[in-house]
Amino acid sequence: MLIIVKLFYYCFLAATTLLCGYYVMNGVTGFSAHNNPIYIKQWLALVSIYGGWQVYKAYVAGEQQNHFVEGLVQLAYCWLAWAVLLVIYAFITKLIK
Repeated sequence: MLIIVKLFYYCFLAATTLLCGYYVMNGVTGFSAHNNPIYIKQWLALVSIYGGWQVYKAYVAGEQQNHFVEGLVQLAYCWLAWAVLLVIYAFITKLIK
């Protein structure tokens, strides 16, 4: 059972780290005249900075303290923050149109 938890932990950690890096780089370099007026790229970058902190906490919990389930919960908080931001964005765009 522990091997399955570790597998999920490492895959989830890698995917979250890559997405955080992508969203931060895209948000920093994404300023242009064709940008969304709600600045969704920049908001995703801001939430991804929080996600980077969660990735660090997940790394410490899983890799250094061997609490892999706690690390998975920390990573889930990052995904939850992205989901909440995208739901708010969808709601705001519905209100504008």
